[in-house]
Amino acid sequence: YGYIPFTAVHYLIVNDTTLEGSELSNLPNTKYFGPLDATMIAKTGWTRDSGPGDSPEAAAYMKIGGNQLYDHLHNDMGSFQLYYKGMLMQDLGAYRRTDNPQYYAHNISTISHNSLIIYDPLEYYKVKEPKIILKDSATDEYYDINTGGQRFISPLRTHSDLSKYNMDLYDRADVTAYGFGPDANAPDYSYISGDITKAYSDKARNAERSMMFMPTDIEDAPAVFMVMDKVTSENKYMDKKFLFQCVCEPEISGNAITVRRGTHDSRDIYEGEITSQVLLPENFRMEPVGGEGKQWYVNG
Repeated sequence: YGYIPFTAVHYLIVNDTTLEGSELSNLPNTKYFGPLDATMIAKTGWTRDSGPGDSPEAAAYMKIGGNQLYDHLHNDMGSFQLYYKGMLMQDLGAYRRTDNPQYYAHNISTISHNSLIIYDPLEYYKVKEPKIILKDSATDEYYDINTGGQRFISPLRTHSDLSKYNMDLYDRADVTAYGFGPDANAPDYSYISGDITKAYSDKARNAERSMMFMPTDIEDAPAVFMVMDKVTSENKYMDKKFLFQCVCEPEISGNAITVRRGTHDSRDIYEGEITSQVLLPENFRMEPVGGEGKQWYVNG
């Protein structure tokens, strides 16, 4: 950061001259970061080729989450991102400022992440720069949003006292299981599961997500990624939505969604592909949303 001075004293403190380099191949393919952040990153390997998108390796970022320590964190408990020859599924918000409605209504909201929506038509928030709080009265100074996502905590409620973060307000999710192996450095599977019910308001009776990444040793399809959700809402008429964020227009056929990089934009130098099949529930509705005018789309 250009506005933070880096002095000679800082350099002497952080510059460890005894550190030596190591080959990337010595690093494990899977790493679990927990328990507060409760994320897992899994890869098929560490091969690097000459240019962007040339690597044959696939990677998954899996997050259950734990405590929500604001200011810049997102409402993204139980989310994931996938990479193969370019980003295929990722967060779709735009990080430009932190004091505008787009930042709160979309960028840090669940609606722009590969997570779960439980839509309660009576739940809405009022947005006013630079904070977001539960709506308690109508006023022209605010406008309403209902993203259907996880509950907001006002950044203005952050504390310097670490003990305050043990309050239920900041407790968002719990990892119930994780593992990878049998070879810890090159595992055949990487698995994480958690309870993200507390990330939502009372509209969620239960919300659990499990994710697993498995290398395949198939040259043009190097990995399989599986997601299993168990969701019960307070009211059975509340819509439950599995968000599938992709960086280009998907192709939909029956229960399959295919995303192909480089097919819709000649400037896209990446050429990864992913095909997703919806196995459950048996009765589902698939709705593509995006394109010009809907880049930051939240229920109209």
